[in-house]
Amino acid sequence: RGRGVGPLGSPGEQQGKQQQEEEEQALEQALGRLAERTRLRRLLPRPVFQDFDRQNIGYVTGTQFRQCLSHLDLPVSEGEGSLMEARFSDAQGFHFPSFLEQLQPSQPSEDKYKTRMANKAIASSCATGAGVVTGMVNKNKPVDVQQVMEKIKTKVSRERVRVLEFMRDYDKLRSGGIRAESFRRALDLCGFGLSVGEVEAIVERYKSQKDSSLVDYVRFSNEIEAIFTTSGLEKNPTAHVSQYVPARAVLTNSLQEQDQLVFQTAMQKLADKAGKRRIPLVSLFQDYDPVNTGTVSRSQFLRVLDELGLGLLTGPEASAVFLRFRACLGGREDVCYRAFCQSLEQFSEDLYRTAMLTWH
Repeated sequence: RGRGVGPLGSPGEQQGKQQQEEEEQALEQALGRLAERTRLRRLLPRPVFQDFDRQNIGYVTGTQFRQCLSHLDLPVSEGEGSLMEARFSDAQGFHFPSFLEQLQPSQPSEDKYKTRMANKAIASSCATGAGVVTGMVNKNKPVDVQQVMEKIKTKVSRERVRVLEFMRDYDKLRSGGIRAESFRRALDLCGFGLSVGEVEAIVERYKSQKDSSLVDYVRFSNEIEAIFTTSGLEKNPTAHVSQYVPARAVLTNSLQEQDQLVFQTAMQKLADKAGKRRIPLVSLFQDYDPVNTGTVSRSQFLRVLDELGLGLLTGPEASAVFLRFRACLGGREDVCYRAFCQSLEQFSEDLYRTAMLTWH
């Protein structure tokens, strides 16, 4: 009697299994090639497929599938196209969302719920008076309310923000006061970009005299709107009216005490070198400012300093200079080189004056 042998399957079955594995491997290679080509060329294939999907059901025909690949310049062989149709087709047709998921895998959406709840908890803790003492976040970090108001006025004058319209909706009874939480929300909707401490300083300043739990938003709005008009002109038409001139954005940039010391050291270092060599600064910065906006990017700013032989700043010193002279233009933070040059000239004059007094 012969030894027992396990079932190996017929030669046809083994050949079919091997052919199936080869086709699967060829399909994966083709999909990987198309995905890489789509990424490198930054293609948007979904709108092309949706043009053929009139009923918005996620299906196209096999012919339309090949037309889409031709339109996107994604070449495949006849065999690869047939394998893709076999993989992603069913009774309704070619299911292109599954195919596109292979080309451009969707990124998981970021869960911002925890972040928002954490920010809300911080705002709530500040609202209950945690560390807020008459325009101060805490005793070590005072907030200049006048500087915050100047920042708001500058934003309003340039973008024509109607502050009263954002706050009036929270005052159903038109009493002139709204809850502090609603006031904070309205300031956020106005897009002023205030920090938590700055918001709390404004809330503390404009608390209602009738009810401390409310904020007198009308008084706040009137002070902001005063940059456009002067109240009481109908009773005093001969009164002198002056036009509000917004301060440059860099004038509202404030530094913490530690950053201010680093900034002073950096500017004195640059002023000493620039004063000795009598270097014209503005003209070289203007080469990178063809539109004459008065700003350059950070890389351009450092490049000019290197060209002038002033590349003496360390990492913290450069960061302090950027923070002091940053200017938001078109949603991007650049460096205001005009303010930098004026400040550097002032530092040079101070050093020269100090040297003369020491010499005498």
